[in-house]
Amino acid sequence: MADWGPVIIAVVLFVLLSPGLLFQIPARGRVIEFGNMQTSGASILVHAIIYFGLITILLIAIGVHIFTGDAFTRKGFKLYSSNLFVWGLVAWTAWFSLTDSSR
Repeated sequence: MADWGPVIIAVVLFVLLSPGLLFQIPARGRVIEFGNMQTSGASILVHAIIYFGLITILLIAIGVHIFTGDAFTRKGFKLYSSNLFVWGLVAWTAWFSLTDSSR
């Protein structure tokens, strides 16, 4: 049985927190800019700190786990989290980012 929770959470956070993809803090002319596809050294540092904080909260404090098992010993895919609030927050964030009406 493999625990894929840390892998999935780390990849999703890495992609979403890439400076300039969704937002950039600090931006070149403002405090925050959205979708400008640019980066700087300061924004890389800020986004790394945000990434470290979120991954620490999700993996260590809350303990998100996604277990997969062998097809012969387990029946399919088993999703486990010590707090279902996290999965609701992840689903709400994904839905909100896909249905953003400001674009």
